[in-house]
Amino acid sequence: MSNYLETNYFKDEYGKDDYPQILCDHLIHNYLKPHFGELSELSLLDVGSGKGNHHLGFARRGFEVTGLDKRAECLEVLK
Repeated sequence: MSNYLETNYFKDEYGKDDYPQILCDHLIHNYLKPHFGELSELSLLDVGSGKGNHHLGFARRGFEVTGLDKRAECLEVLK
């Protein structure tokens, strides 16, 4: 059984209408905006970010995103 980092993701999965973006938009609309109100100039720290599938989704919405992961392989993917 392969681990998470060995799973192949394709660039089209990072499209504006695909799952990572849909999830980010859901979290922003239902959890972040009600709690923080205006979301300008917010930073997001993703602990255990793995391949950073959601970094792009939050970055598209104006977040400054930083990811942390203990696996060195993640650095190559996140570049």
